[in-house]
Amino acid sequence: MDFFVLADEELLIAFRMIGIQGLAVPDGATARAVFHAITRERRIPVQSEPGKATVYLEGQQVSILLVTEDVAEYLGEDLIAWQLEGDYPLIMEIPPLEGSRPGHAGIVDAVRKAIGIHIG
Repeated sequence: MDFFVLADEELLIAFRMIGIQGLAVPDGATARAVFHAITRERRIPVQSEPGKATVYLEGQQVSILLVTEDVAEYLGEDLIAWQLEGDYPLIMEIPPLEGSRPGHAGIVDAVRKAIGIHIG
């Protein structure tokens, strides 16, 4: 699987409309459990309903994991540690529907900084 997204339900619907699968993450415990399953155990969540156990697809790897800023905050040090390891999946933080929070670089700003373009 190339892409997978961890986001709120509303944003997840938008990603599903363009063919990217994902999982709604309502809280920190869920975020950490799913992140660990995807990164460490190489299991991909394919179904999750409130009050029911999450069903996982075994033996597939996500190449790029998209996480909203909210989910990134839930993950905290776990996310930073994973990024420093340099292993797959690569993590890309995306803004929620209401836009980036102060202190978070937008995707365009992050790309400009990475390639050294400064317009100002």
